Amino acid sequence: MFDALLDLPGQPSLPRACRQAGIATGLGSSGDELEHPARSELLAAIAVERALAIALVCARRLGRYAWNTTLRTVRLMAASAWDCFSTWAQTARPAR
Repeated sequence: MFDALLDLPGQPSLPRACRQAGIATGLGSSGDELEHPARSELLAAIAVERALAIALVCARRLGRYAWNTTLRTVRLMAASAWDCFSTWAQTARPAR
């Protein structure tokens, strides 16, 4: 189990821990224009992105992975999980 407030120096929130580790998350909970099944898929994608961000913060903190520029989780998910979240993949707009 990972708790940013207990496991990281300075007790940062998850968004702050991501910023400190050079991780940019992009999915939000807005999606009012989406139909119900698509909304469910969006919520699942948000949960997966959150888990990915937590894993990346842990890996960075433990020195297992390092990156030189901001790592964008939306791009990672678009490249790796497009087949799991087809509706999201069509609506996601990764920041450049």
